[in-house]
Amino acid sequence: MTQETLILVDEANTTLGYAPRGHCHAGDGLLHRAVAVVLLDPARRVLLQHRRSSLWDGFWDLTAATHTLVIEGREESCLEAGRRCLETEWGIRTPLQELFAFTYFERHGASSEREYCVVLTGTYEGRVVLNPQAAYGCRWSPFEDCLRDIGDRPATYTPWAQIALSQLAGHF
Repeated sequence: MTQETLILVDEANTTLGYAPRGHCHAGDGLLHRAVAVVLLDPARRVLLQHRRSSLWDGFWDLTAATHTLVIEGREESCLEAGRRCLETEWGIRTPLQELFAFTYFERHGASSEREYCVVLTGTYEGRVVLNPQAAYGCRWSPFEDCLRDIGDRPATYTPWAQIALSQLAGHF
């Protein structure tokens, strides 16, 4: 498997260059573009995954989290990255919209997350089949219960999930 090439950005999301994924997450990291997808069903339940990954393994996460990549010499858009991730991890195709973005930094052992995170949302009420290579499991959780659980047990959620769900509350 080849190393993914991520897109380095500044605080205004302007492309500054490119770097391998491993370099972006090593030590204090390099600021790069990330995408977080939050799918809700018509009852306003959030689809969460029990993350399987080298970073934040075993934490509860949003429906999907990925990076925009350099593919065949061009920068993937945030919407393309979100669609790719949903298709790979869930087999889901649904319209997405960009809602907001935030920048954050969080250490995790010898690694870190330093990301300009674009949040995409969509509605989905079809069958859910999680790719077992992407996560240990999943659950639909009422939005308000997610916020309460993050407040009660923040150490069980990824940092970007905590931020995204808190900011998403202001959009309802």
